[in-house]
Amino acid sequence: MGSIDFGDVGEAPPIFAQAVDAPLAYVAATPTRPSSEAVLVPAQSSVKTVADLRGKRIALNKGSNVQYFLVKLLRQHGLQYRDA
Repeated sequence: MGSIDFGDVGEAPPIFAQAVDAPLAYVAATPTRPSSEAVLVPAQSSVKTVADLRGKRIALNKGSNVQYFLVKLLRQHGLQYRDA
């Protein structure tokens, strides 16, 4: 009590925090950096395109910017989150 904490997070965590009524206030923002995010697969993987993710298991931190990135990426390629 009586203190203020500042932190730096991606786009999605504060949205999820606000959805559960966490006491959160935005005080600043930085430009997005989408070129610093990617889907990584082993070299021998059969996944070569976003469409190839259909039905695959994907490891990620739930509630993170990575999950948000995946949702947006799938939608851009005509897939839904439940498809992967």
